[in-house]
Amino acid sequence: MAPPQVGSASICESPTYASRRHCRVQPVPHVLAGLEPRSAPGAGFLFVSSGEVYGRAFLTGRPLTEAAVPDPQGPYARSKWFGETILRDLLAKAEVRLVILRPFNQIGAGQDERFVVPSFAGQIARIEAGLVAPVLAVGNLAAERDFLPVGDVVRAYVDLIGRGLDIADGSVFNVASGRPRSIASVVDDLRRHARVPFEVRVAPDRMRPSEIPVAAGDATRLTEATGWTPKADWDAALADVLEHARATLGRSAR
Repeated sequence: MAPPQVGSASICESPTYASRRHCRVQPVPHVLAGLEPRSAPGAGFLFVSSGEVYGRAFLTGRPLTEAAVPDPQGPYARSKWFGETILRDLLAKAEVRLVILRPFNQIGAGQDERFVVPSFAGQIARIEAGLVAPVLAVGNLAAERDFLPVGDVVRAYVDLIGRGLDIADGSVFNVASGRPRSIASVVDDLRRHARVPFEVRVAPDRMRPSEIPVAAGDATRLTEATGWTPKADWDAALADVLEHARATLGRSAR
C-alpha cells in the first residue's frame, strides 16, 4: 500500500465570503494534482474535514455519530463538506482509498485568537500585564462545545494512519470527546489560572445570531477502530494556552 496522503483545505484571511470560499476550496484540486502522479490503486488519502459540517443537525442536542446527515452552515463548514464530496468522486475514479476525519473544537498553544479559548487567554494575558482594563469580553456563555487538546487530535490521526488497509475505503470518523463544555465553564477554568481577578462582560459584537446551543460528537467508531480515547489533561491544556499567550505578549513588548 502506498503511504497515506493527508489533505486539508486551508483557511485564508479575507473580508469577503466569495474570496474566503475560493481560498478554502482551491487547495483540494491542488492536493489531488500532487497526489495523482504518485498514486496507485489502493493508495490511501486521509482528509481532515470538520465536525462543523453537521451544522443544524446539532439541534438534536445530543452528541452526533457519523450517521447524522450533514447540514453545514457558513462558508467554512460548507467548504469542508464540499471537500468531502468532491474527494469521494475524484478519488474513487483514481482507485485511491479515502478516509475522512471530522475533528471537533481543538485547543493548543499557538492557536489564533479568532478561536474562543486563545481569545480569552490573550485577553487575560493583557489584563495581567496591565495593558487593558480587567474586563474579559465574551459572547454567548451558554453555548456548549466539544473541545479536545490538540495532542489528542494528532494522536487520532496517527492511530488511523497506522491502521492503513484495516480502515475501509470511505470511512468517516469523528474526533471528539463526547463531552460538551459550556463557554461559561471554560471561562471559570481559565479564571483559576489567572494571576489577577477580572470581570466578565458580554460584548454584542461577539454574539452570533444563529448560534447552535450544543455541538458535540460521538467518537465511538474511532475508538472501536483504533482504541483511541481522549487522554490529555484539559486543565493542563488550558494552562499551556494561557502561558503561551503570556509569552507571546512578553516577546511583543521587547
